[in-house]
Amino acid sequence: MSLRARALKRGCCWLVPAAALTVGAFFGVVAPSPAITQADIDGLARDAAVQLAFATRLQGRWACSGNARDGAVLKATMLLFTVKPGAYEFELTPQPASSTFPNVIETWEWRWSYAKQGQWFASADPRTAGAGIQYTSDGWSGMRLLWIQHLAQSTVSRTFDRTPDGSLAFTLHDGVVSDPAKVVYRLSCRRSPAAR
Repeated sequence: MSLRARALKRGCCWLVPAAALTVGAFFGVVAPSPAITQADIDGLARDAAVQLAFATRLQGRWACSGNARDGAVLKATMLLFTVKPGAYEFELTPQPASSTFPNVIETWEWRWSYAKQGQWFASADPRTAGAGIQYTSDGWSGMRLLWIQHLAQSTVSRTFDRTPDGSLAFTLHDGVVSDPAKVVYRLSCRRSPAAR
């Protein structure tokens, strides 16, 4: 074999790896993504089924009465109904409405993700006093559904508490939920017999 032939033969042995490195550097080396297991998928499916069924505890029309922090007597109707799978409309209609006890119309929608297993988002109708305000919730914890106002620096939250007798307590808080002094208003609600 000639010297030139030997040089070309040797050259071919380092040219191929060099070309491969150049191509890899140009396109980038992509690490394989972590595999999603069947157990992950099953867990997400179970979580979604629980969350999408959650609203049956609140669905229907409720007659509510209660008191505001200033002692004012409050009356309202509350309504929750299905708009589409995974989305509900929530309406709170005070009688009469005021700046501290406004009319509320919201769409509640479940959005899931691999990181958090999902979350509820409540978006206010732009024609209501709550326009632009959004609440988020992780769903039911026992008999309580807690919503946190999704605004920077906000301390406002609200809770729906189911009681063993089938009634519902709806409370708006401005501060720590467990502090009675932070209650803005509280309603006790009973579902109409036709909606049970």
